[in-house]
Amino acid sequence: MSPLDPRLPSVASLLVVGKDVPRTDAIPKVTGTAQYVADLHFPGMLHAAVLRSPHPHARIVSIDVSAAAAMPGVKVVVTGDDTAKRKWGAFRPDLYPLAIGKVRYVGDEVAAVAATDPEQARAAVDRIAVQYEVLPAVLSLDQALAQDAVLVHDDAAGNVAHQFSFERGNVDAGFKASDVVVEGTWESVRQWHTALETIGCVAKWDNHRVTMWCNTQTPFLARGRYSIALGLPESQVRVIQTEVGGGFGGKSGDDNASVICALLARRSGRPVKLIHTREEEFLASHPRMPMRYWVRLGFRKDGRIMAKEIKMWADNGAYTGKSQAILGAASVRHDALYKYPCVRGNSTLVYTNLVPTGAFRGFGNPSADWAVEQAWDLAAEKLHIDVPDLLRMNAVDLGIILALPAGG
Repeated sequence: MSPLDPRLPSVASLLVVGKDVPRTDAIPKVTGTAQYVADLHFPGMLHAAVLRSPHPHARIVSIDVSAAAAMPGVKVVVTGDDTAKRKWGAFRPDLYPLAIGKVRYVGDEVAAVAATDPEQARAAVDRIAVQYEVLPAVLSLDQALAQDAVLVHDDAAGNVAHQFSFERGNVDAGFKASDVVVEGTWESVRQWHTALETIGCVAKWDNHRVTMWCNTQTPFLARGRYSIALGLPESQVRVIQTEVGGGFGGKSGDDNASVICALLARRSGRPVKLIHTREEEFLASHPRMPMRYWVRLGFRKDGRIMAKEIKMWADNGAYTGKSQAILGAASVRHDALYKYPCVRGNSTLVYTNLVPTGAFRGFGNPSADWAVEQAWDLAAEKLHIDVPDLLRMNAVDLGIILALPAGG
């Protein structure tokens, strides 16, 4: 829409656009008074550390916490037996706060300690004795999708966490009417957010109500998910968003850190702080989801787009988080850029015994756009049309209404 379009309001009539508006958090941040999770302190506060699985897939045979619990300064040790034993997740509930029965990736949370200082908590974690029965693991899309592959979750046949298919228009006819057809497969990889501030939480109970100070980007959504994981009604869970020292989608309330912090605070009867180390941030935060993206495009010889088809396989990792929604976004949002008369898509979210994946700036769009736009580049070369000219020719115009696939 042109800036001169008469249907647009004038800049002068807008409250923010085109105006010099001060940031509400500018002064606290530049003066150092802004409160991040690590800045919070309460009387009697304990510090937490987490024991993580060294195996990508194993059965937990036994856990002995007696040596850790007997260490000076250690106030409480918790395992999966101390939880509500309820699976949770943004879309597909498949994650326990602490592992029960099995671990499914290197970094999976097995037990946790709260002690009077962080060093003692980490030392106590090393004293927890876990006996594992190591199981075969699937460490790639191809391994996970192979016939008779080991299942990451018993209730996910073929290691498929979610599948999404749609078709709009007559795609076969569109390709039949095309003069030029291009196709290719592109693969993206994991990418970590690596924010300056790592994931953290401080939890404190008041009778039967817990308050969680979290550096989450989604406090209200996190509250609902944490209440499920803790086995509490939402009315008994309060989430206060502290300053966030970089998130980029990685602090979306999909990980177990805050839930474990609340469990330790409840068992100890004292406030507890849990801050990821940088190593833990790589082990247990949710990086960008790797995708294998196959694209086929059909064109008239004059450059007009006639049809599009995609097939996509995404590496979910061991647990789902927001990956189901990311899969949907990566499948359909690119369709809003060009005047595709017909589109077909089939996308599969695949469990592997690798770190769970999740939201990262663009929410699936960067990986999808990277693949689809390369197919457009191939077409431009084959059509002998400059890439910018081909894109402008097919870009959506003012007034274009793009049909959604069945089911929205």
